[in-house]
Parts: sequence; C-alpha cells; structure tokens
Amino acid sequence: MRLNIKAFMLTFAILWAAGIFITGIANLIWSGYGTAFLQLMASVYPGYDASGTICSVIVGTLYGVVDGAIAGLVFAWLYNLLLGKGSAAPRKIIGLDPWKKDIIDRWIAENDLNRYGDPKGTVYLGGTPLFDEKIGRYVDRYEYIYLNHPDIRKLLADKSRESRAP
Repeated sequence: MRLNIKAFMLTFAILWAAGIFITGIANLIWSGYGTAFLQLMASVYPGYDASGTICSVIVGTLYGVVDGAIAGLVFAWLYNLLLGKGSAAPRKIIGLDPWKKDIIDRWIAENDLNRYGDPKGTVYLGGTPLFDEKIGRYVDRYEYIYLNHPDIRKLLADKSRESRAP
C-alpha cells in the first residue's frame, strides 16, 4: 500500500510542532521542564533559543511545522520508492472465464455463503480477506475463492470436463 505523501507531510508537521509547542508551554509553566529537549532544538534550529518566552515557543513551533513536514515528505517518498512501482489494484494470478465466475456465484448462493465463499457472519481482519499483506495489494475476489476453497476447484474442473464431453 502506497503512502499519501501530502497526508504524511501534514501529520508529521502537526505532531512535531505539537511536541515542541507543548514542551515549550510546559517549560513556561514549570520552569526547567523539557529544558534539555528545548536546548537540543535550539542547537539544531538557527535563530531559535530555549529562553522560556512565548516568542521562543512560537518560533520553535514554526520550526517544528517546517521540520516535521520535510520529515514526513522524505519518509513517505522513501517508503513509496522502496515499495516499488505498482498499484493497489487487484492482481490476477489465474484467469477465470465469465462462465466460471457464474458457477462460483451460483455455488455461493446455493450454499448460503458470504461473497467470499465463507460462512455468513465471518469477520475478517481489516474488513476483507482480499488484501494480501505480503505484497500490499488486493487480490481478485473470484481468485481468492478459487484458491481458498478446494470444493469450488473440483466443481469447476467437473463442469469443465462436462462441457468438453461429446
């Protein structure tokens, strides 16, 4: 699953800025709170000092927004780069003809199963069994059914033999 770069930029910007802001405000209320952290930030952000004033809290928070946005951008971009090309579109392992899909749909209806060929009421982690976590993509519903239900494979093989019989 690819990451939304804009969403990650905003998330990191908000979280990092909030961390600096909350630490700065707490330092104003309780003298000495987070001093080591604020001094570390002062050593990284030019023009920012951990003086314990409201002005320094504002400057530190603004630096946090910019720094967090850059960190979010780099993180999401690098993650997507390492993930590789591709989309979250369903992948097709095997080809199923429309007539096979019709047989699968009838089999589901006749056996009172859910749309994935499992007993009704089955609960799936993430809401669907179609997401393949190993590759970060969705699999086709019919192929999921075909690969996870041996009885449907047998039924399709039998129907295929029947259609070829003279």
